Amino acid sequence: MAPDLGARRRLRVMSDRSPSRADPRAARTRAVVLEAAARVIAEEGAGAITHQRVAERAGVGRATMYRHWPTTADLLYDALAEVEAPLFRRGEGPFLDWLSSELRRIALEVSQPNGMQFAAVLMSRVQFDPEAVALRDRLVERALAPLAAAVDRAVASGELSRPPQPPIDLLATLVGPLQYQAMALGAPAADAFVDSVIDSVLGRYLRR
Repeated sequence: MAPDLGARRRLRVMSDRSPSRADPRAARTRAVVLEAAARVIAEEGAGAITHQRVAERAGVGRATMYRHWPTTADLLYDALAEVEAPLFRRGEGPFLDWLSSELRRIALEVSQPNGMQFAAVLMSRVQFDPEAVALRDRLVERALAPLAAAVDRAVASGELSRPPQPPIDLLATLVGPLQYQAMALGAPAADAFVDSVIDSVLGRYLRR
């Protein structure tokens, strides 16, 4: 069997970037940059992450950014490993209003080039990197908690007649079409498409 040179290269890059091999000054720089990236994610969402924007926030040069994180996906990968940035955000008020607003925001985020690059990098790394598997699982868990809580509130208030399906399945059926649209069209799913997804998944359970 031919050696997987791509996998070896990825493992070597990840090893070179590991804290154990970094000198203290480089470790401090990484910490400052990831803190700045966390602020960008908190204020503007993961789709706003770019080398230039984070470099300006962190007060470091772009050359430093690219030395530690060759691609935006690498930067986003490390930033999301450090911060709480759930796909769904907790909210109050009517369930349908909350869900429509959240899915429109998610449609925009998953269509951003860095968001698509991050998804590709993560899915490639889970094949050989246990840390990538752990990150994937944390991201799914972060997405499920607000969604499950919103469904529970909607059932309790009578907005939903009953829980429509297990939260993990609901997450896939709501977000999956938005990701596919982003990949196929290279643009966010239109509001009408988002509405059609909600209706197809939840229409029979909603008490309008």
